[in-house]
Amino acid sequence: MRPLTNDEIAIFAHVPNASEEAVWNFLGTAHHCGGYLNALANLQMDAELYEWNKETVKAILDGLKYANN
Repeated sequence: MRPLTNDEIAIFAHVPNASEEAVWNFLGTAHHCGGYLNALANLQMDAELYEWNKETVKAILDGLKYANN
């Protein structure tokens, strides 16, 4: 999984009703997770811990998928 550029992260961070801060923070460091599957596991844990809404989780998931292609 490759690091996303700021311009790429901005696309996912500006999804309506998503937490822009959460998307920026997660996607900005996701390439350090050790791979796509680890990033998905971290997303699940963080989403529960921080009680992210579905729009935030979907924006991050879409960003992870994009970074994994």
